[in-house]
Amino acid sequence: MARIRGESEAAQQPVLLTPNDGNPNGATVRFLVDRAPLPVDVERYHRIVLLFDGEDDEAVAAARAHWSDVRAKGFEATYWQADEQGRWAKKS
Repeated sequence: MARIRGESEAAQQPVLLTPNDGNPNGATVRFLVDRAPLPVDVERYHRIVLLFDGEDDEAVAAARAHWSDVRAKGFEATYWQADEQGRWAKKS
């Protein structure tokens, strides 16, 4: 686990950026970027948001694997994609 500057104050942060596991600030929403794995305690969050590059085949494959994983665990999953004007549209 990487040591993060300010880690001792993590519990007081409304937004915490970290490469580490755990949920020291009691967040209910977790953003995962750059093919980060689902947290072990995924059921503790109200929402998990996956951000990935739709032009990167490996990133898309990882996102599809996450999608299948969360659906198999009984979670609701939606997919949003930016349109040509940059607006987000729900695709599924």
